Order: sequence, then structure tokens, then C-alpha cells
Amino acid sequence: MSLKEKISHSFNKVSQSIWRFPLSYLFLLFATISNAIYLENSETISERWLICFMAGTLLATVGQMLFERFFAAQKNRRYLLMGLALIATAVFAFLFAPIPIESLRFSVKTAVIVFALILAFIWIPTIQNAQFSFHQSLLAFIKNFFTALLFGVILSLGLLLIHIAISTLLFELDYQLVTHTLNIIWCFVVPLYCIALTPSPDGQQAITVPRFLEVLLKYIIIPITLIYTSILIVYLLINISGSFWTNNLLEPLLVSYAIISFIIYLLSFNLQPNKYISLYQQWFPKVMVPIVLFQTLASILRIETNGLTIGRYFVILFGVFATVAAVIFSLNKEKMHWWSIALLLVMAVISITPPLDAFTMSLNNHEKQLVRLLEKNQMWDGNQITPHAQLDEADAIAITKLALHLDENDYQTDLLGDNFNFYADFEETFGFEPTYFNSNRRTNVVKSVNWNWDQYPTIDIEGFDHFMVLNWYDYIDPIEIEDEKGAFTLESYVNEDKYIVINLTNEAGEEILQFDSQELFEQALEGAEEGLTPEQGIMTVANEALEMKIVAVYLRSTSSAYSGNVYILLNFK
Repeated sequence: MSLKEKISHSFNKVSQSIWRFPLSYLFLLFATISNAIYLENSETISERWLICFMAGTLLATVGQMLFERFFAAQKNRRYLLMGLALIATAVFAFLFAPIPIESLRFSVKTAVIVFALILAFIWIPTIQNAQFSFHQSLLAFIKNFFTALLFGVILSLGLLLIHIAISTLLFELDYQLVTHTLNIIWCFVVPLYCIALTPSPDGQQAITVPRFLEVLLKYIIIPITLIYTSILIVYLLINISGSFWTNNLLEPLLVSYAIISFIIYLLSFNLQPNKYISLYQQWFPKVMVPIVLFQTLASILRIETNGLTIGRYFVILFGVFATVAAVIFSLNKEKMHWWSIALLLVMAVISITPPLDAFTMSLNNHEKQLVRLLEKNQMWDGNQITPHAQLDEADAIAITKLALHLDENDYQTDLLGDNFNFYADFEETFGFEPTYFNSNRRTNVVKSVNWNWDQYPTIDIEGFDHFMVLNWYDYIDPIEIEDEKGAFTLESYVNEDKYIVINLTNEAGEEILQFDSQELFEQALEGAEEGLTPEQGIMTVANEALEMKIVAVYLRSTSSAYSGNVYILLNFK
């Protein structure tokens, strides 16, 4: 097929798809107009309409896929499904109208709905369809998505180059023209093209794996996934009896790891089968089961000490799904794959539907923990909070974290009141200031001080023959010193208390003087907020062989290290 024929074929597909998805394209047009208004005046209401129309586009597209899969012979059902899509879009707009668009609740719920609709869009054509499997539909969606994405990138770059050429060579164009052009491309043209490439559920289209993707999956992506999984297994085996249940290293990775692993696993069924691919399909789900199962259990146990946050809710929910899905995949029966997708859709609906949704569950958990702490400290009589200043520090920290979480997520709770503001009302409500860490276990206490050059611009060096500048960190390269008394070497190391120790040795390797910086740090960092004075920043040590003056120009201490810049003056006797 020539380039001209390919372009003509693409335009024919687009024109045909307009009649196939008329409501979807109407929503795309409205979304593009809303975004254009938002770009002109940045009104939040326009941004809200943009999101609403994009959700309507997905609902209308899913409705069309339902019609094509189950009601193709009943033409009137198409208009019924389009009407239901319009009603669902209106319900979406109504339910989300009171929620601030910048809030976590709006972002999370919108993301879950979009995810569920895309998943349904991929899944519906494969339901009870022997000719069209889920892994084929997934491959088709990924191909179409990246084809449309590439199309959009090329078109955007071309138009940007045209804009630059006209503005540079002919006359200046308004930059807003570029913005609105990109809006048309990415809000209308690219989604339109992606939808146009959607195969019909009748399964007549040949779904082939591009050679590039086949090589990528076989020789790069699958091996990397196996290596990464092996690392997780080794980590699990090493830490299963100890820190695995208390640390938080694997929890943030669980959802992304499981999603990517399942996508790769499902895509592998589109490859030409061989021994390597067959072994991967047979054993990989079985290996995944202990990883997702144990991490899900660890996340559940962590609720008692750290609370059920929104993130942990989704980690646990997806962990349950991943465990069940891995078991289903372990049966190695392609016809059962759709059960795992149906389960994921059900869980997505549960996660945003009260009373089992993420926000209600998190609110109830944090309220119960807060009440338990208040009752423990005689601060709750069943109706209101009684302020209490003398509180155990661990409880004060826990109450602070719980109250901050409730306030940050805009929870409406009778416990704190609808108008509670953490920063304005915390001390009055609880009787003590917000407490964020245990003073006995501070992990990042930093102190630093500089020499006061404004008040002491000169340093007395009389009586010393050698001068050097040291950057005082973990290690200082040995410095060779030549003097009429002989050859000497200055070396340093960090002692057990993390302080830097300086050693001076003669050419025979015998120690002639040692200096421990602990006393210097202690006297310099004590009350030197306005800069070091000679009394605070200078120390002199001497013996019968050597006199050494140390001038602290800059010193810094943390809970784990001491560092700085110093001048060293030496006088060999």
C-alpha cells in the first residue's frame, strides 16, 4: 500500500468512525471548546467541564462497544445506550460538582473512573467471544494508543515548525494561536484518531504483533521483569522473618509492579508460542503469588500503627486483586483471564462507592484511632474533646498525625467539627502544639556556624611557619610537610563518635601530635548564632615537638556526621 493509499485509508477510517461513535465525538468537541475557554481565562468551571466531557467521551465509547458486542441486531438499543451515557455523564457532573477540583478526593475518584472505563472499553468486546480474546484487545488498544500518540507528536511538531517559520521569516504570530492549535490536536484530533482505530468486537480484524514489539517483549521486557521479580523474591526470603513486616520499602512498588507485570504477561499470549514463552506463562503467575500476598498482609498489619491512608487502601485492595488474579493466571487457561478483569472492575467500583470506598474507610479508621488515643489520655467524654497539655510525646505525635490527615483530606467529621483548621485550631482543641517527631530520636538535627569575618577580618598567624586550608569531611588526603626540622605527614580519620581526628607523624611514622575535633565542635556550636569569635573558633594544641593552631572557618553538625572548613597553622620546635 502506497503512502497516498495509507493516508486515504486513515481518513476513511476516521470519517466512518464518526458515524460509529457520534456521541463520543460530540463530547470531544465540547471538551475542546471547554479547554479553549479555560486557556483564555483559566476559569476552574471550564476545567471541570473539560473533565466532565472527557468522562462523557469514555462513557459514550463504552456504550457503543456494549451495543456492538450484544445488541448489534437491535438498532433501537443503540439510542438507549447513548441516552444512558448522557445520563451517566450528567450524574458524574452532579456528584462531582461539590468536590473542589484541586482536592485529593476529586483527583482519586476521577482517576479510578477513567481507569475503570478504559478497562471496560478493552474488556467488553472480549466477553463470551471465542474469536477475540482479552490479550488481543489489550494489544489492539496499546497499538492504537501509541499510533495516535505518535500521530499527535508529529502533527504538533510540524505545526510548531510552521509557526516558528512564519514568525521568524514573515510576520509575528500570537503565541495563543499555538496553544489553541495544540488544544485542537490533543483534545480532539488525537482522541478521535485513537477511537477511529478501535477494532469491531466481531473479531474479523487481524491483530498482529509488530516485529519491534515482539523483539522488545521476548528479549528485553520479559527478561527484565524476571530479573526484577527474582530480586523481590530474594529480598522477601532474606527479610521475611524480620524487617519485611515493619519497613515500607516494597509497599509503594506493589501496584505499579503488579500492573506492569500483568500487562506484560497478557501481551505474551500474542507472541508465537515457544518453550521459553510457554515456561514464562506457566510459572510467572505462580512466582508472583507469594510476593503480592505477603506484601498485602504486611500492609494490612501496618494499618494498626500507621493508619489506613488512601494510598494504603489502594495498595491493599490491589494486592487482594493481584493475589487472586495471579492464582487465576496460574491455572494457565486463557478463557479464564476475563474473570480477573471483571474482578478488577468490581474493585474499582467498590473503591469509590460508600461505605467501602477509600475515603470513608480511611476516615473511619483515623477517627477510631484518634478517639482511642483521646480516651487513653482522658480527653474524650463521648461528645467533645477536652484539651490536655501534659501528654506523652508518642501520643502527642500520633494525635498530630491523625488530626493533620483528617484536615488535609477535607474530611467532614463530628469529632473535630466541620470548620476545624489544623494550623489555626489545633492547640486550642487539644491543648498542646503540633508535635511532629520524638525529641529523643531526632534524625536530621542540623547545626552550622561561620567565622564572623565582619567583626574579625584578620587572624593572627605570628609564630607559625606553615599554613594550610582543610575541607573537613570524612577523609582528607595525607599532606606532606617539609620543614627544617624534618619531613612530616598530616593525616586524618573519623572516630567512632563521628568526629574528625588529625594525626601528625614524622618521617619514621612516629606520632608527634594528635587532635580530636570534638571539643572544638562543642565550643563552636554552643551559642555562636552571630558567627564565630576567636574564643569560640580557635583552638591551640602543643607539646615539646609541635604547636598547632586550628581556626574554624565553617563548621556543620548533623545527627550522623561532622564537617566543615578549617585553617591549620603549624610551628615545629
